[in-house]
Order: sequence, then structure tokens, then C-alpha cells
Amino acid sequence: MSVMQGMVSGRRLFLRRLARETLAGVDEARGILQLRLVDLPALPDEQLSRLTPVILPQVKILDGGSEVRAQRPGERDTIVLFPSGGVEQLLFNRFNGRNSLGEIASEMGMPQAFALTRAFFLKLVRLQVCVPANPPT
Repeated sequence: MSVMQGMVSGRRLFLRRLARETLAGVDEARGILQLRLVDLPALPDEQLSRLTPVILPQVKILDGGSEVRAQRPGERDTIVLFPSGGVEQLLFNRFNGRNSLGEIASEMGMPQAFALTRAFFLKLVRLQVCVPANPPT
């Protein structure tokens, strides 16, 4: 990457973040609670259980045979999300913007289901593949 490409890329990132922060400020002024994604792990389980996970529509999900991968916008490389065919794939298929983490966990019908659902959700958030579709309440 040339110096000029790095400057343009950095400028785009800055402008994207500025726009995001501005919109968050407007929402807060209107009384809509804002929470940074990095702060999600600090939420109590009661609040996390009400969040509805959704896969970001601009992220391409790819079947890599033995693993499920994702390609984030503006990136050539893909990242491994999880092995195909396991519990994580069942959870992933429920992250559709309609079911809360609590509902998804209760459908699992297994011990420690919420802890597993919570950890998987936070992993996908950290990987910039998933976000809450609703604000924490």
C-alpha cells in the first residue's frame, strides 16, 4: 500500500467514525440510549438476554466446507467464524434480528446455554460481524 492509499483509507475511516459519532449524539439528544459495542461485555446477563443479534448485512458469509467464514466490507481476506455443523452454527442461524439472546438460549435446551450464546454473540461482535438490532433496556 502506498502512502497516498494509506492517507485516503485513514481519511475514510475517520469520516465514517465521525458520522457514526454524530448520529449517536443526535440519538442521545433525542433520548435514545447509545452503547459502544466494546461496552457490551460489561452489561449484566439480564440486559444482554434482551438483545436481539443480527448479522451485519454488508458482511458476506461464506461456506468454507469444514468452517464458516466471513468477508467484511472493504477487506479481501476472509476470517474463520466457527467450524461447520456444530452448536455455533445452530446459534448463528438464529442470529436473524428476530430472536433475543435469551430466547435463542432457551431454545437450545442444554446446560449453560445462555453462557454459550452470550460468548458466541460477543465473539461475533468483536469480529465485527454481528451487532444488536435493538438497544439495551
